[in-house]
Order: sequence, then structure tokens, then C-alpha cells
Amino acid sequence: MSVWEDGTQATQHVISTSGTFAVTVSTSGCTAGDTVVVSLVVPPTVALGPDTVLCGPDEVLLHATINTTGTVLWSDGSTAIDLPTSVPGTYWVQFENACGSASDSITVQLAPEHPASTSVTTCPFRTEDITPGFPVSVITWSTGDTTAMILAGEGSYTYAAMDLYGCPTTGTVDVVVDPAADGSSFVPNVFTPNSDGINDAFGVVGAESDHFELTVYDRWGLMTFATTDIQEHWSGDYRSSGKPVPDGVYVYVLHFRDRCSGDVHQDIGHVTLLR
Repeated sequence: MSVWEDGTQATQHVISTSGTFAVTVSTSGCTAGDTVVVSLVVPPTVALGPDTVLCGPDEVLLHATINTTGTVLWSDGSTAIDLPTSVPGTYWVQFENACGSASDSITVQLAPEHPASTSVTTCPFRTEDITPGFPVSVITWSTGDTTAMILAGEGSYTYAAMDLYGCPTTGTVDVVVDPAADGSSFVPNVFTPNSDGINDAFGVVGAESDHFELTVYDRWGLMTFATTDIQEHWSGDYRSSGKPVPDGVYVYVLHFRDRCSGDVHQDIGHVTLLR
């Protein structure tokens, strides 16, 4: 007869917990006993967490979160819980015990690089909204401001920030006054479209591009050239045919709006064409 420590009498004893279990066996007036230690081993689980990034040359520490004891094996052959790395790529880890094995993987990418300096062009005596040019989670400007966007006039503004990947970065934003943004324009009164590379085209210098329009007429009032692009110049031909116009005096009408002041300008003048 077999008697277990809990009084159960059976040759087999079903258990569901860990512990030490004793049995006594009696037969023909003889008695013997023994004990057995049972340890509960749970199936393994392992997690590496979400994909992560490397901040430049810095290392990132990959950590295997496991639920019990067992053996760990990384894709590079390492057997520690933590794996430091400075190399982008995909890493896997396998965790194993007597009940089986589990695995997980993680991708390590390089964090995007950010420009060390940027510039913003503004008008005289005007302020502009400036930012680092990329999303940040924390930032401190040389002005003491701690918001991503600040209002700034002409000058250089440095910042120290943490981007959305958790990488530290520093930089400078320069606010530069456009010397041509003074509301004035220069229109030459003579040009020589003879293909010598000198003064071959007629155009406007310095006018703001907002609502820009330049039209040229001959002495009979025929329009020979028109553009709304300040970068486009007249090369001395008829707008419709492309044929050269004769030497002479032509009338131009110039419209533009000063980007800084908002003032609208209209100028009428003469230009002499000499080949």
C-alpha cells in the first residue's frame, strides 16, 4: 500500500504545484519511503521591445525581457541578457528552457541627421517665426525660449534640442535681412542684344516678385514683350514671332508689390535698344 504525505493512497499521485512530496510503501509487514522534489517550470517568453534608433556614433543597449530562468542566445552568438551595439541592422534573440523556446527580433536604424544651420530671409525691421526645421520633443534657444517656434529679428539663434527619436542635437538659425528687399527697383535705359555677353537683355533688378508684371511696347503701341516672372528678361525680339525688333526707343510699364511694405508700385519709362 502506498500512502502519500497528504493521505492519498495510490500508486500514482497527480500534482499541479511545485514542492516536496513524500510516499510510504508498506507490503508484507515491510515499510519503505522516499521523497521527490518537483520544480514548476513555466513556458519561456522573451521580448525586445519596439524597433529603435542609433543617435550617430552612440551605442544602443538591446535588452531581452524574459519571464523565467533559461538560456539566452543572440543572433551574434552572445548569451547575456543585454546586447550593446552601434551597428544598424535586425537582431534576434532566442530564449529556451525545459518547456520550450521563444524568440523575438528588433530593428536598429540610424536616426536621421539634422542640418547644423539654416537661414531665413526677412525684410528690414521685420521679425520672422523660426524653428529648427524638424520636430523636437525638448528645446532650449539661446534666447531662453523653450518652444519649438520663436519670433526673431535679424541675428543668429542657437538651440539645443532633443528630437522625436530621443537624440540630442544642436544647431543655428540665421535670420538674414535681404538687402534687395527695400521696395526699390532698377530698370536700365539702354541694352544691346548683340550676343556679345554684355548687356544683351532688358529686365528689372531689385523689384519684389509679388504681383510682378513687366510689359514693353513699341512706338506704335504694339506689345513686344510681357512677363510676370522677374527672372525673365527681354532679348529684343517680337513676343509673337521671335523675330528681332528694330533699334529704337521702347516704352515699358512695370507693376510690382513691395513684399516688405505691401506698397504697390507702377513705373512707366523708356528703354533704348541698340544692336
